[in-house]
Amino acid sequence: MRCILRALVCGQVLLLALAGSSLHATNVDVQWDNGASNSVWLNATNWAGDALPSTGLGTTGDKLHINLAGANRAIYSTGANTYQNFRIGDSATGELLVTGGTLASDGTLVSYVGSGGRSGTVTVTNGSLSFGGYLEVGLSSGSVGTLDIRGGLLNSTRNGTVGGVTSVSIALGDGAGATGTCILSGGELRTRTGILLGANGSTGRFEVRGGGVANIGTENAADDGFWVQNSGSTLAAYVTNGNLGSIYVANLASVAGTYSRGNVIFMPGSKLELGFLGATNAGAWDLMKFDGSLLTNWLSLASGTDTNWSFAFVTNGAQTILRVTYISANLSPPTGIVAWPGNSQATVRWSATPGATNYFLKRATVAGGPYTVTNTLTGTTFTDTGLSNGVTYYYVVSAALTNGSTGNSFEVRATPYGGPFVHPGIVHTIVDLERMRTNVLATNNPWFMGYTNMLADAHSSAAYAMAGPQTTIYRDAITGGRPFDFEDDCGAAYQNALLWYLTGDPDHAAKAIQILDAWSSTCTSATGTDTRLACGLQGYKFITAAEIIRHTGAPWSQAQINTCSNFIRTVLLPQNRMYGGGNWGQIGACSALAAGVFMDDEPVFNEALNCIKFGSPIECDMGIVNYINPGGWTTEADRDIGHWGLALNNLAQCAWIAWCQGLDLWTFQNNRILTAHEYLGKYYLTTNVTYVAGTQCDGPSNGSITTTGLGTTLASMWEQAFHPYQNLIGLASPWTSNMVTKVRPEDYDRDHIGFGTLVAALPPRPAGLPVLPSGLTATWSNALVKLTWNIASNAASYFVKRATSRGGPYTTISGALATTNYTDATVANGVLYFYKVSATNAVGETADSGLATAYPSAGVPGAPTDLVADTTSHSRIDLTWNAVPGATSYSIQRGTVSGGPYVTIAHGQGTIFPSFADTGLTPGSTFYYVITASNSIGASALSSEVSAS
Repeated sequence: MRCILRALVCGQVLLLALAGSSLHATNVDVQWDNGASNSVWLNATNWAGDALPSTGLGTTGDKLHINLAGANRAIYSTGANTYQNFRIGDSATGELLVTGGTLASDGTLVSYVGSGGRSGTVTVTNGSLSFGGYLEVGLSSGSVGTLDIRGGLLNSTRNGTVGGVTSVSIALGDGAGATGTCILSGGELRTRTGILLGANGSTGRFEVRGGGVANIGTENAADDGFWVQNSGSTLAAYVTNGNLGSIYVANLASVAGTYSRGNVIFMPGSKLELGFLGATNAGAWDLMKFDGSLLTNWLSLASGTDTNWSFAFVTNGAQTILRVTYISANLSPPTGIVAWPGNSQATVRWSATPGATNYFLKRATVAGGPYTVTNTLTGTTFTDTGLSNGVTYYYVVSAALTNGSTGNSFEVRATPYGGPFVHPGIVHTIVDLERMRTNVLATNNPWFMGYTNMLADAHSSAAYAMAGPQTTIYRDAITGGRPFDFEDDCGAAYQNALLWYLTGDPDHAAKAIQILDAWSSTCTSATGTDTRLACGLQGYKFITAAEIIRHTGAPWSQAQINTCSNFIRTVLLPQNRMYGGGNWGQIGACSALAAGVFMDDEPVFNEALNCIKFGSPIECDMGIVNYINPGGWTTEADRDIGHWGLALNNLAQCAWIAWCQGLDLWTFQNNRILTAHEYLGKYYLTTNVTYVAGTQCDGPSNGSITTTGLGTTLASMWEQAFHPYQNLIGLASPWTSNMVTKVRPEDYDRDHIGFGTLVAALPPRPAGLPVLPSGLTATWSNALVKLTWNIASNAASYFVKRATSRGGPYTTISGALATTNYTDATVANGVLYFYKVSATNAVGETADSGLATAYPSAGVPGAPTDLVADTTSHSRIDLTWNAVPGATSYSIQRGTVSGGPYVTIAHGQGTIFPSFADTGLTPGSTFYYVITASNSIGASALSSEVSAS
């Protein structure tokens, strides 16, 4: 027998030896150390001594201590294990996360979450966690305990006496300076008996969010629940997207005593905190239901709670309900809401609501919601950042007033973009629109007089009766045609679009959209002798209206935008691109320039810009260099005042579009547009000018200067040229100023944007301010950009500003410079940079100049890609290609046979809109093109060859 016993003992010793450190004595304190660094509960290496804690009922299991948090926290995810009790955060910060399985303690000893001046957190997202002893959350001075129940079950199965209160299952805070919190946003909290908030001078907080239920006193049918909330402790409820969880305090067994039977006690200083997470909606929610009595009620709203909240105790049969209500007084929602996009952002602005204490801005990704609260604001403008380009966002805003909450405003939308154009960016940017609006609201002149003049025009009415649409655009009196339908409707579309932004009245947006949609979906052609004028003059208004509506939040869908864009491309643009001589050329180019912006079409924009500068090969007497003589008269100065002024105003409108995109046509050719306006103004007012009748570029001689139109009503064309020169740039324009005085306030004009007193007026410049810098150019090489610009009169110094997108924001990168050059050595290769310059002196700083771009590179640029050749006329071929990072210029080479030999026909500085017009070609011939890109290091390989006839 002894031998047998010895053998058994020896075998046991052998087994222990084989087990090594994986076994230890039971009923001990076991520390979590996350030795395996994977936070897995059932990995022995994660426990001190590399042994799993022993499980067991009552006192047979181990006592567990968790004093690691964050990446080293303990995670229980599977299995069913029972231990004696838990200490979470008793010697250092500790954290337990339960994501599945069943975890329990069975001993009668209390479990701690945050004790001894430490912090502890228990989070349950799934599975079940049960505490055998009662639960102290935040025990002793400086301790912080948190229960975060997001799903699953957290159960406290026993009770003890805390702070003189018997039968407490969970104490949130115990001891002066301690804090205990329970956050219930999902799943279930279940207790055997009651909950105590704030014992012995501590602070307790019980927060209910949009889901989950607390069943207090339901774990054992032989016990009752209760609620005791002491001074300084808080019951909080946050309605989450319309939902709110609930607390049920049960009376199951009618156990005798104060702390039982589902009774509720709110001691003096008890606070109720209410709010929203997500959508803000009027309504009422049942926060707490209890079967017993409200023994003491000192509950009051926490300081800072929205005054629209209220609460009441409502009797419902044998139960009492703590009901919280967000008041709605059916107040009028905020008005004047508009939105505009930017790069990865959108800005929303609305009119102030009288009496509003704050606003709730809400966003959705589908029209009509559901909305989530983006921000709670006291101001009336908010920029929503971090958005996805190309995604449309929908916004509404409501206001909180002292007597209630309004409903949601009219819905607006914005689609952030990352392309090369600024939007809105045809004649009016957001800065321009805001300048009009703020001055109109303040009744400041001249803007207000211009505004009232526009309001009086019939085309400005939101009740305007459409003349069209027609399937064909006419301008001449063709039998059966209605030549002025498109003209009137385009004026109404533009004026209603502008008034939509200025007033925020959705009726104006609806009218503009009605007109845009009707013509876009119905009209398929344009014909007649003057059709190019209709598609240019009126088409320009149409496109400008579409740009405002599209980029200021009006309810215009992408499908509607696409239909409009197709109409512009297939009906208006072909007529615009015929260009033509004299005023016809400037009119077509202006509309084409606008079309390029609206459609984000760089080749169209750049082709039109080149024609505005240098003319079209179809008719040579268009474009600034051809149409305007350096002396100031134009090639139509021998025709009549009306057509002479018509072309000048279209050039001014072209310059406004370019300026919206950061490009300076105002100072092009030594301020040629100003020279022309000053000449015409002086001639109209005095006839005392010098005129030389020369030979036109197309051969015929000019006649003597016209007198036709002198003394007649002047067109609404002067403010658009006067303000950029005198009030922006700082150049004297006395004759243009006199013309402004003569015609102010400018009125409706069928062939001009009109109402320049409203749309073009700029504040006067301070006397002595420097002239706006001009002529900014950039050259670049390896991680280096060199900038030069013209001397600005009265400038003491200059500031250089840089951005990585056309619309900014621009950051000042230099100190005050006394020179007109700057080298930027803080750039990275392969990045497109945008630069502007301002001038300053003791009076102040100017606005920023037109922009220059730079593409630093460490090596020879790559070969240009996507070269396209389009036949524009019988004697012209237009080339477009993609900009090449690092290129400072491009060389265009042409051959008469495929593969060459090629002859270089042009070489010039690069642009972010690269294109070239090859003119004077032999009709019927085929030409072959290649291009190279170059910088200070060298030239690229040839591009792929293209051809056109």
